[in-house]
Amino acid sequence: MTKPFSFNPGAAVTCRGRAFTILEAVTASSVLVEDAETKEMEVVPVSRLSRPDGADRPEPRRSLDSLPEDDLAEAKRRFAIIKPLVRCARRSHDDVKAVAEQNGIGLSTLYRWIQTYEGRRLMSDLAPRRKGRTMPKRLDATTEAVIDSVIQDLYLSKQKATGEAVIIEVHRRCRAANLAKPASSTIRTRLRAIDPREKVLKREGRKAAHDKFGRVKGEFPGADSPLAVVQIDHTLLDIIVLDEEMRLPIGRPWLTLAIDVFSRMVVGYHLSLDHPSAVAVGLCLCHGMLDKAAELERLGIKGEWPVWGKPRMIHSDNGKDFRSYLCRFRLKAATVSDAKAASVPIASRPAFRFEGGHRSDMKPAPLPP
Repeated sequence: MTKPFSFNPGAAVTCRGRAFTILEAVTASSVLVEDAETKEMEVVPVSRLSRPDGADRPEPRRSLDSLPEDDLAEAKRRFAIIKPLVRCARRSHDDVKAVAEQNGIGLSTLYRWIQTYEGRRLMSDLAPRRKGRTMPKRLDATTEAVIDSVIQDLYLSKQKATGEAVIIEVHRRCRAANLAKPASSTIRTRLRAIDPREKVLKREGRKAAHDKFGRVKGEFPGADSPLAVVQIDHTLLDIIVLDEEMRLPIGRPWLTLAIDVFSRMVVGYHLSLDHPSAVAVGLCLCHGMLDKAAELERLGIKGEWPVWGKPRMIHSDNGKDFRSYLCRFRLKAATVSDAKAASVPIASRPAFRFEGGHRSDMKPAPLPP
């Protein structure tokens, strides 16, 4: 019998022969995963996922009587730690974190114990596996301290250093302390072992961690059909526009997006160098209500954009551009309801999540020669 595995955020899986890490559930049958090597993200059906290579081979079942006394004691100790977590009906990340801090155990280690036990629910699986394999060579405590300090200072901080930058800094500090440089693969292994939620929390902040890993509190109210609720918001793109003649920087453009909550379809957009205003909101809504066929033909884009029409409700944040008299007056005249986003969970706001993902997908372009 194949050992089951978890689809929780942070779980390691394989797809098409490559290693991935699950970031979050998208639907009941698909998840967002991150490639372990390229760090690219994609949505894949859960039916295409499998356990990491070699994990599908059934492991021999060990009985408690066959374990050495030290291994049996360690298995009992580990089970006593995870017992309240594996018997909890709704286990949250905060619950796991609290147990880890209480017992002085790393989050990744605790998650690994839970996953190991929940596979066959055997206490003997928690015993250390020393026999039958060669244990990896351990680094000395000083080198481990250097790696940990660099990860905390550069990687798990607002600097958002890349893995390559962490490796370079670790080697630099080891050279300065007359220590042997650890292998780059060893450092990357330490980075992959970091809990995904902790990584986002330290690098992006509490709000971003809640947006990505927080629980969605039910469905969006009223979004029961296309154009029932349209969300709209502005975002400053990570692009610098240059003058055509002098090649001097002009500024960063603002993108205003309108997204249908029911279908997650982009209804309309407005791109401008001007700061967000009621005019930008109006132009974006106008673009969303009109047919897009002529625009696609003008841009030379082959395909369809089959969405247009007047929305029943406009959902936005509390920005001044949305609360302006002109914007509210025009919406009322068009018999369109407007609402604010203060009482709606972040995870239920497609426009804001879409724009956050769009900004993270922006890659720096190479400079011209």
